Amino acid sequence: MDKIRILLVEDDPVWQHALAAYLGKQPDFCLVHAAANKEEALSIFQRTEVDVVLMDIVLSPGKYDGLDAALDMLRQKPAVKMMMLTSVEDSEVILDAFTAGAVNYIPKTKYEKLPEAIRQAHQNVTVIPEEVAGVILGELHRLRQSELQQRITSMEKEILQLLAQGYTRSGIAEYLQVSTNTVRTHIRHIMKKLGATSGQEAAQIAKRKGLF
Repeated sequence: MDKIRILLVEDDPVWQHALAAYLGKQPDFCLVHAAANKEEALSIFQRTEVDVVLMDIVLSPGKYDGLDAALDMLRQKPAVKMMMLTSVEDSEVILDAFTAGAVNYIPKTKYEKLPEAIRQAHQNVTVIPEEVAGVILGELHRLRQSELQQRITSMEKEILQLLAQGYTRSGIAEYLQVSTNTVRTHIRHIMKKLGATSGQEAAQIAKRKGLF
């Protein structure tokens, strides 16, 4: 029987060593490589046959670059099973992971579930941990309610795009040929709809949710 080829992407050397040793004990697994950052992971991924990727979400301090790496990998090889292995349990990040194409999201504290989860993913069976499933269902319900109640208008969407491009409020006003007060009002409405504390944060949220 062919072994399941696994690429581990983990920046913490202690976790990387421990996980590599743990997975190496499984007779049906083949750990093809253990990468420590996004660049190394993508390089290995491009020139190696892989069945399953175990991806840590945070590969650099303060950055969710594991999500970016997952998106890049799945664009290249959509058939690969992407599993997020992380200590991050934020609901927004969990949703972003599944939007990126992950088939599972395993907290590092539940690492003992990895072997069976990997086998299930390889067999196209998705069994999401109960704690993660609850977050997903709750967040999907919240987002659905929010979308039904609060629609982003075409003007607001255009302002969000300009904010994402680095325009200031006065620059947006000049571009759209409206007053600065009008732009300020729209941004205030946008922030309220998206639960943001600033126009820039609203633009980031909107982009992540695919609003533009």
